Amino acid sequence: MALLDPIHPAQSAIIAVIGKYPGISVENLRSKLKEEHDLPVSQMNMYKKLKPLIDERVILRDGRRLLVNFNWLMNARAFLDEIFVTYSRENESLMSLPVDETEETVLTFNSLLQLEPMWDHLTQLIVQQSGERERYGYGKYPFFILADLDRKDRFQYTFSNKDVVLHYVIGDNSALSQHALKSYKDVPGIQVHLTKDSPFGEGDSIFTVCGSYVIEIEVDKTILSQFSFFFDSVKDASEFRPELYTSILSMKSTNTLKVRNNPKEAKEIVEKIKGVMS
Repeated sequence: MALLDPIHPAQSAIIAVIGKYPGISVENLRSKLKEEHDLPVSQMNMYKKLKPLIDERVILRDGRRLLVNFNWLMNARAFLDEIFVTYSRENESLMSLPVDETEETVLTFNSLLQLEPMWDHLTQLIVQQSGERERYGYGKYPFFILADLDRKDRFQYTFSNKDVVLHYVIGDNSALSQHALKSYKDVPGIQVHLTKDSPFGEGDSIFTVCGSYVIEIEVDKTILSQFSFFFDSVKDASEFRPELYTSILSMKSTNTLKVRNNPKEAKEIVEKIKGVMS
């Protein structure tokens, strides 16, 4: 779940539930936290979590009813809107994106887990600034897609609320890749396709294309061999162990993220991806 404040997940979830169900009682709040956020909270602990939110006038209590303070909501919206305006227009302080095909932005990371948030940030930034409504991606394995199964709602919100569609091709047909495909089957804004015959041959790079921009991730060879063994070993989705998968993403390695503004290359990549989807 995408949280308002991931450092304080319980309070964030409380605000989210009360915002979704205005007038909810404390008893129903507890059940919704468990049902929608997988947060079991005892009655005593619930009051401990609620008290500071009420004291700081984030939450209002009207007898047994709980409400999000509309004044706090307006202030929070103004704060976020101000930041959003800065991030939604071209600003070199955010990231100096290449202007033409002679330029390339290159960033190096010590693990894929470290690289993933910057990749996510850049792709969303390019979508916002370019105005493009379709993204295309390819990976030999469902690297980040499989890692983000517990955050499907985040992707659903990101794409459906911007009318953006992600077309993603996985160059693998293993049990885990099929698991990723099934998990995202009904998520709006994401279309995942599998193929045994990669349109990129033996290439191991991860590609994301939005408009004329190409983001390429070159994965460390050692990490690729670990993933190859992992995907070959897991014969059924029930054998999938997320903690082992995350440990590979966390392994110390050299991974490179490259950003290019190259209309010709972008078109060639998109045509290869569309060839698999057709």
